[in-house]
Amino acid sequence: MTFVIPEGLSEKLYPVSWLLGHWEGEGIFAVGEHKHEEFKMIADFQTNENQDGDNQNASSQNDKDKINYTAKILYKGKDYFSEKGQLSVVGAINEPDTLEADSANKDSANKDSANKSSKPPVFKIDWKLKNSESFETQYSGWVSNGRMELDSVAIINSNKSREIFSSKRMYGYVKSDLYYAWDLEQRDLEQSDLEEQTASDNPTQLESFLSAILKKEEK
Repeated sequence: MTFVIPEGLSEKLYPVSWLLGHWEGEGIFAVGEHKHEEFKMIADFQTNENQDGDNQNASSQNDKDKINYTAKILYKGKDYFSEKGQLSVVGAINEPDTLEADSANKDSANKDSANKSSKPPVFKIDWKLKNSESFETQYSGWVSNGRMELDSVAIINSNKSREIFSSKRMYGYVKSDLYYAWDLEQRDLEQSDLEEQTASDNPTQLESFLSAILKKEEK
């Protein structure tokens, strides 16, 4: 994985420096009325120093340690969805389950310990997001070596037509492109009593909502 860390960037943001920039690309809906249809996505990950003057927050060390995020989805050339939030790196953590060596075999424990030093460090991430559909979500997750995964820990829902139970986001830096996938556990509230009864008999589950591949562009 090769990318340039911007000059003056807070060291706390080094683990997520590959996210920084203006990204554009195409994606596809996985569920809902637009299933299998394409959309355009535009996303910005910027530090306060890189934002325009009108959007720049007060310059403090706390602000410098966060990334400001905005994104929008265009469907058939029209604004369909938008969101914004702030991302911060909380600190170093142990490898997540998906990266940990199998410790069940005690005979290999010493070997695993020796190999651990060669693994890339893993950092905890917090991310607060608000979107145009009246959802506010607090995410917590991890980032390591150009890969980031986040799970919702709290969701505030003011949307009267849709209920969100959980959310998961995944990002990957692959050959200078940004791969993005978003999974949701959700339920449409605008349905008949019979459908509601059926939904209660068949609990919802986390499923793919959309995915996209974005390329870094000059803004």
